[in-house]
Amino acid sequence: MKLAQSLTLAACAAITMASAAHATGWSALSDDSDRSIYAASSDGGVVLGCTASRKPAVAFAYEGSSLPEALDDPSDRMKFRRGSVYVNGEEVYNGKFLYRPSSKVAETNHPSVAIAIYNAAIRGDSVELELNNYGSVEVELPEVDDAFRAYAGACIK
Repeated sequence: MKLAQSLTLAACAAITMASAAHATGWSALSDDSDRSIYAASSDGGVVLGCTASRKPAVAFAYEGSSLPEALDDPSDRMKFRRGSVYVNGEEVYNGKFLYRPSSKVAETNHPSVAIAIYNAAIRGDSVELELNNYGSVEVELPEVDDAFRAYAGACIK
């Protein structure tokens, strides 16, 4: 799980899938850890994660393939792209993302973005990612459930 390891260990992963389809709920990315969760829908899903030092991060998937498979993509090809994240139409981040074209996943290691997504999930807010050269995607976050609460206990200070 090359990408999953980079997110969990290096970037403190939190992936938020780019999808207007309704996500069905949060699930642990790994059976033995509450430190990475995701929510899947017909178009993709959402993953939140953290490093050993409990720093959160976020990544957005642009297309609907199996999210665990997208995270397992062995490709080393990456590009830096500028982009913005909006919560309820208000810009919460404008900066660089690491984009993996083969899996169509964009990630950032700025903890404030992951916290904004975490809070948006709690409040039921709308989320949108706008990535230069790739367009924008609206994200529908699932409701808070037991997996989300377990992640919060493991990763959010």
